[in-house]
Amino acid sequence: MDLLLDKEPNFRPVVDMNYLITLSLGDRERAMGIMKEAIAKYPFITNFYSQYADDLLKDYQNSEGNSVIGEQLIELYKQMQAKDQIVKNLPESFLLGNAFEISSSVREGAAYVMYANGGYEEAIAVLKPGLLDDLSNEDNQRLALLYLSALQKTGSNDEELLNKLQQVNSSTKEQLQDPLKALKGSDQKK
Repeated sequence: MDLLLDKEPNFRPVVDMNYLITLSLGDRERAMGIMKEAIAKYPFITNFYSQYADDLLKDYQNSEGNSVIGEQLIELYKQMQAKDQIVKNLPESFLLGNAFEISSSVREGAAYVMYANGGYEEAIAVLKPGLLDDLSNEDNQRLALLYLSALQKTGSNDEELLNKLQQVNSSTKEQLQDPLKALKGSDQKK
């Protein structure tokens, strides 16, 4: 892998291969470092942010809410939000090779930390723009669940979204009681 990186240092698929190989060899810390470097080198490639957010969220959940990891998740969201604003401010004549928007993984990670720390309004603000009508997707279900629970914590609700979520997930009512526990179980499957 190092030989390939030496010969083709800007070949983006090598980053994915290097990450997966390093992770499969059990060096999770180094694999996460590869994703962090990839974000710095390729700041407008969404899947690098998503993978890093998924890894950070797993670590945050497994560490019982380590504040340093939580801050990293929130900072990653802010970083992606700033890049998203740059993209939105580009002239219409400028075309991107790939779409760039804040990923559901990054939104979930930041909102999870905010929710866990009692920042329900902040979590709502992070999640709401990422909510989609298609709740057949597990990522969308997790965002909707956390959003609905944060709304309940603030004394609000969204009956339409709740009904849609219940149609695809029969255990929604139970999961709303402790969404962090429900999400921890579903995030381990990612």
